[in-house]
Amino acid sequence: MYLVIDIGGTYMKYGYYQKDGTCINQDKMPTIKTNKEDFYRCLQKLVKDDVEGIAISMPGLIDSQKGYIHAITLLPFLIKQLFVKSFMNMFIFLSLFKMMLNVRL
Repeated sequence: MYLVIDIGGTYMKYGYYQKDGTCINQDKMPTIKTNKEDFYRCLQKLVKDDVEGIAISMPGLIDSQKGYIHAITLLPFLIKQLFVKSFMNMFIFLSLFKMMLNVRL
């Protein structure tokens, strides 16, 4: 399954798709504009265990090869950020934290 996210000024629209492009589910939520931690946490909640890939679109001057955001007026806390690296780091940290909570001694 693939997760597709369209980050807009008012809403983040997202959907889960099968490999053949069939939409399994889609929805939207308000775009988090307060800070990058809350923003990344919101994105991370969308990632389910069976997600094999993620596609994200957003307005701004973005180097899609490096995942670097040069300019984005919508979310100024993401300017001059390696978006992909930051998102993956937060996702990995939260996933490891969840795994540690599930370990029974």
